[in-house]
Amino acid sequence: MARDKFELSDMNDSQTDLTPAARRGRGCFVSLPIAFVLVLLAAVVAVGVGIIVHFAGGDRDVVCHCMGSDTVPERPSADQIKQECIAQAGAGDQEICKACQGASTPVSPTSVTGSATAAGTTTSASGSNTGAPTTSTPPKVTDVRLPTAVYPQHYDVELFPDMSDLNPDNFTFRGSVKIVVRCDNATDNITLHVNVLTVNTSTIRFYPETPSATGDPKFVSSEVDKDRQFFILKLDKDMQ
Repeated sequence: MARDKFELSDMNDSQTDLTPAARRGRGCFVSLPIAFVLVLLAAVVAVGVGIIVHFAGGDRDVVCHCMGSDTVPERPSADQIKQECIAQAGAGDQEICKACQGASTPVSPTSVTGSATAAGTTTSASGSNTGAPTTSTPPKVTDVRLPTAVYPQHYDVELFPDMSDLNPDNFTFRGSVKIVVRCDNATDNITLHVNVLTVNTSTIRFYPETPSATGDPKFVSSEVDKDRQFFILKLDKDMQ
């Protein structure tokens, strides 16, 4: 019998379980396109989170002041403590007098005004200057209460902050305010508390709620009291 050579092939690409190498284990399988999409999605999410953190965090500089074992913190002197107590007591903080036990002398609001001396130079009997000019600090103003002739009843405030600068030290804003006041005593001025604000006097308007037949007061000028942080509106006659 003649020997014939036969070649066998799997024409239908069928999978057989006859050998262990051909078996596919149990589990979740992902095709190559889906795996690529998942990796790309993870990268996009990571970039998005980084952008959000960058813009939400702003420009913040962290400065660490570390004190080593050989660094001794500077303690304020008794004179510095006394001056700080005088400043706070003059501003109306009565409790600070009890806290400043390290001062050389007791501090009270009355002693602030009584310890002031006039500014000038020290001269001898012949009139020649014997030393450098010595100046004294004027007493801190304590009567900072607003006048009671007028009473504010309502405020309408509009503010437009500038949010473009990320540095908080450069924060600015602009705006306007409308104040309804009640006149309890006859007066020709209105005093407001204004601090670290630039007031455009050309935009000030003063008018009564009900016009008077005899004529109403008009705004004529303004005055700034820096010591009391007062902005005073001057009228041409008394309000009634």
